[in-house]
Amino acid sequence: MLARLRTARLFVSLSLVLALPGLAPYQATAQTLSARPGASAAASSAAGVAGNSLKAAAPSIQLSVPTFNSAAPLHILSAPAVTLPVLPEAGLPLPVEKNDPAACETSPAAQSLETVSSALSAEKEPGGTSSQVKLNALFSGETTNRAQNLPASIAEVSIPAFRPLPAAAAGPRWVFRDETPTPPSAPRSSLKRTLSVGFLAGFLSLVVSNAGLAAASHFGWVPHGNYSLPGAEGEPTIAGTCVLLAVVSVLAPIAEEIFFRAGLQGGLSKITSKLHLGSFLLPALVTSAYFISVHETADAVLIAARFVLAGTLSWVFKKEGLLASMATHSVFNGLQALPALFAALHAPILSLLMIPATAYAALKSWKTLKEQKQRILEGTLVYAPFTVKYALIFLPILAAGFFGLMPVSYWLYGILGLVGYLSVKAFAAASRRWSAPR
Repeated sequence: MLARLRTARLFVSLSLVLALPGLAPYQATAQTLSARPGASAAASSAAGVAGNSLKAAAPSIQLSVPTFNSAAPLHILSAPAVTLPVLPEAGLPLPVEKNDPAACETSPAAQSLETVSSALSAEKEPGGTSSQVKLNALFSGETTNRAQNLPASIAEVSIPAFRPLPAAAAGPRWVFRDETPTPPSAPRSSLKRTLSVGFLAGFLSLVVSNAGLAAASHFGWVPHGNYSLPGAEGEPTIAGTCVLLAVVSVLAPIAEEIFFRAGLQGGLSKITSKLHLGSFLLPALVTSAYFISVHETADAVLIAARFVLAGTLSWVFKKEGLLASMATHSVFNGLQALPALFAALHAPILSLLMIPATAYAALKSWKTLKEQKQRILEGTLVYAPFTVKYALIFLPILAAGFFGLMPVSYWLYGILGLVGYLSVKAFAAASRRWSAPR
């Protein structure tokens, strides 16, 4: 079995050697070794010496030993040039007995290989190991020395430092990688932002309006006779003020914002945009004028103060949507009605505590908006839009207020607006379902 393995090894080596055309030393060595089937013990050494001869005869062929150190230069094996005698192409007869160790010495090919071996053996390392021995070991596969262990006399060629591939391109080239760019995810809506905008806008509108009324009172202004503040008629009761608070801070903001902002301002914005008249200024002025005429009719100072609220609601609706304008309207009305509730509870101290409490809440709202500013600019965060979910929540609230508390016409308009909105959404969903392929 061992003899067969040696014969197979010798056959493979000779096949590789004979596959290189025009190399006289290799051909001569192949013919020499093929004539001696039992000389497999010297095959490895002869192949190593033949490799040195190949390097001397054909300097363009180099054996490179790769290194795993990206910063170190790559060493290339290069044997000194040695003049070799020209060998005949024909086979050389070797009339030597089997297993005779002098077989390789009697042929010209073996003499040439011995000359190369002697030339290489002249250079010794400090440790005493010759370059020829190490090269023989490399050709025969008996060692895996790294480039840093090679003799210093071997030529060194520096190459650029290895640059690792980026993480995205790591891995074998034949592994399929899907490099299709990932579409950006949809931005997340924030109800917290909507409520913060509403509270801050409502608080600032109330501050500006009351500051204007206080300045007008300083110069002798008094409210018109046909106007009375909420809860000013008679002695306030807890039940009455609770109903008043629910009407002005819940029902009125929902219904009026649906009618004035979503219906009137939204419809006018579409018309003026098609007419190239802008999408905000003209619709906001018309909507604000109508809104003020419904609430104030006789007092110029109150009309001016109401205009501050109307303009703020139009701007918030344009920038932050319907839910934010509802929140702004609710905060503005609710902060005005809370003192009446505190008066009914006979706790005026709560009215004084409401001032720092609302100021602190406004500051927290401003900090929230400041923290979210970068995400808004990047497009990863948007305000909470008005959806079917909110319509289904507000519809029973308006219906209960209209039929249970006060049958105000604007609440009915709000109910009709929500019903129309839900009908349009249902029709659109049905149309998409019918048009979808089956």
